Amino acid sequence: MSGVSFLHGLFGVLVACAFMPFAARADDFNITYELNGGTAATSGMPATYTGGTAITLGTPTRVGSTFVGWCTDAELTDCANPMTIGADATGDKTFYASWTCNNGYGAALDGQSCVADEYTVTYDCGDGSGTAPANATATYNANFSPVMIMKNLCEKPGYVLSGWLVSGTSDVKSGTFKWTYTGDKTLTAQWVEFDPKFTITTTNMSAGDTFKYWQGAEGLFYVDWGDGTQQTINYVGTIEHTYATAGVHTIRFGGLATDYTYLSHTYYMGAVSFGIRGCRLSVVDTSYSLYTGTPEKVAGISGSLGAIYPSLPDARKQPHFIATFSECTNLIGSIPSDLFDGVTGNSTAATGLNDQYNAHMFIETFHGCSGLTGSIPADLFGDLNNAATGMSMFQETFSGCSGLTGSIPAGLFSGVTGIPRAGLFHQTFANCSGLTGSIPENLFATISGSANDDITSYTITGDTTYTRGAVNAFGGTFGGCENLTGIIPAGLFSGITGNAAYLFNATFAACQSISGTIPAGLFSGITGAAPSMFKTTFQGMCGIESPIPSNLFAGVSGTAKEMFRSTFNMGRCGAVGGRGLPESGLTGYVDPQLFAGVTGNSTDIFKLTFRNTQMDTTCPCGDHSVTTAWGIEYIGTTAEGDRMVAVCAPGLKPNEHYYTDGNGDTVCTTDCDFATEFKTKNGENENAYPILSERVTTPALVVQSGGTQCFVPLEMGVDTFNLNWGENVYHAGRLDEVAINP
Repeated sequence: MSGVSFLHGLFGVLVACAFMPFAARADDFNITYELNGGTAATSGMPATYTGGTAITLGTPTRVGSTFVGWCTDAELTDCANPMTIGADATGDKTFYASWTCNNGYGAALDGQSCVADEYTVTYDCGDGSGTAPANATATYNANFSPVMIMKNLCEKPGYVLSGWLVSGTSDVKSGTFKWTYTGDKTLTAQWVEFDPKFTITTTNMSAGDTFKYWQGAEGLFYVDWGDGTQQTINYVGTIEHTYATAGVHTIRFGGLATDYTYLSHTYYMGAVSFGIRGCRLSVVDTSYSLYTGTPEKVAGISGSLGAIYPSLPDARKQPHFIATFSECTNLIGSIPSDLFDGVTGNSTAATGLNDQYNAHMFIETFHGCSGLTGSIPADLFGDLNNAATGMSMFQETFSGCSGLTGSIPAGLFSGVTGIPRAGLFHQTFANCSGLTGSIPENLFATISGSANDDITSYTITGDTTYTRGAVNAFGGTFGGCENLTGIIPAGLFSGITGNAAYLFNATFAACQSISGTIPAGLFSGITGAAPSMFKTTFQGMCGIESPIPSNLFAGVSGTAKEMFRSTFNMGRCGAVGGRGLPESGLTGYVDPQLFAGVTGNSTDIFKLTFRNTQMDTTCPCGDHSVTTAWGIEYIGTTAEGDRMVAVCAPGLKPNEHYYTDGNGDTVCTTDCDFATEFKTKNGENENAYPILSERVTTPALVVQSGGTQCFVPLEMGVDTFNLNWGENVYHAGRLDEVAINP
């Protein structure tokens, strides 16, 4: 026998298989199976049996059926379950499967299957009133969707439909479910008092327009669409409603979330989104458009989303307001202060990639809402309670909200604690050009630790994917906030240590109204090197002034690609910028200590660093440029059109002094010829001031010897000054210019 085939016959399917050829033996016999519409068992149904060896046949399956047994006759009268072929059996065998239909199924006319029964479903308004929905048909073991949208149907003033009670049971159904009931059933309306927590006012819509939004939370939710239609929702997905009449509609929302979908550290579903997307597929990938709402139809908001989508008792279950109002360009008015009441966050610090339950919590929440006005509520995130930092937690939260005004609240993020995370405050306030006042010094006071410690997969578009570090944690945080004023707070990043790629990329870019000098200790905790770490950090800050602290980057060591690219690029300032902005306040030369820790010259590390500043291109007192540890004398290269800013070190020649005069210009002068014959004394401070050949300050003490006149530079507020010549002591008054002729 070369093989065995299970035949497809008139009355059923005989198992169809093929086996490798084998040598026939005198005591091997064929087995044929008539399945009668069933499916063969995965084992226990051999194609042959061998005389002298007993076997027990397996059990086949059939939808909606129970297997009765194997029969030896087509009439299904001689049956057994289990069926055993005894050791003494001989000859070829044929077995016939016998079936009975399960409850809820009936036999098909061909006898080859069991068909699901159908039942009539009747609706009853319960203690409501109005017209009940039309009867429906339910098929056993199939999905059934009861009517959940009430318009011109059952109603109960002040209440909304919460579900349907199935007759003869205590089951209440509020969405699609599998019908497992036998017999006809009546569904009776169950009602719950409607307590709306959040309201949207639409734009002026046309008849036939559709409003839709995305919901990624599980629970039971209610929507009053404002046109007499109420809808009960218990599923994750897109919810939409088409209006038959034109006009402005008030949509009211209620209900309570019981779970949130969290798939992985790069795939988050937003609890609710009326914006351009409600799902975050990756940290910086903005190409997706899943779960799109109708942002252009949102005109006003009030109430609390946190009351509907709160943090749940299981701390891992946190709502994510991903792009909730993103690109709602017609949204006007102020942000409700209670919008996120009930959102407390997870207080357990993440230890890996997949337990950052606060990640993306407010990413792009109001992105592009240029019509929003008023101040950012100080307690907007006030219910966050020791919430652990998460990746991109506040990324682009208010970006592009150019109509927001007032100051940034000092305690806005006080409920968030932990190490810096990738994208944590990336572009949080970017292009909020209406914000005013100073940046609060304690804005990030609760964020501390090493930027190296975050374990994240974070992609920079057009660059690379970084698998470690708080990449872009403060990238562009205040970028484009052109009306913020005051000085940069010295302790703004006092808790941040270590390094990460793009850590301070464009942090203050285009903050043209911030003034004063950069605080010396602004980056005091930053060590090492990382790509683009200070790229464009102060770009376009026309108001900042010299001197740049020589220890600003004191902890930096090593080299990295584009680490200081355009850090102080003032291309938008002055006449070159063409924006009517003042010239850059950065003047003088580069102190070699500014980048003292840099070793090597990585790709574009200093490209455009001081572009369009007013800093010196040559050193005072002649060419005293310094060849630094990084192997260059100037910042920038002429081939790329960068400004050639000199790196200068004072005191390279004996007796030389560099001063900045009253006009802000650098003046080079030398010691007076007879200066060595004098000693200057201010209190106990001997040789407190040099005696110079040129006047560099006013007031100055004029010292004349013979025909030579020299000058001692004095500071405003100096009370007394003594000049010693041999045994003689000459005394100068507080602000007098006194000529002394020894």
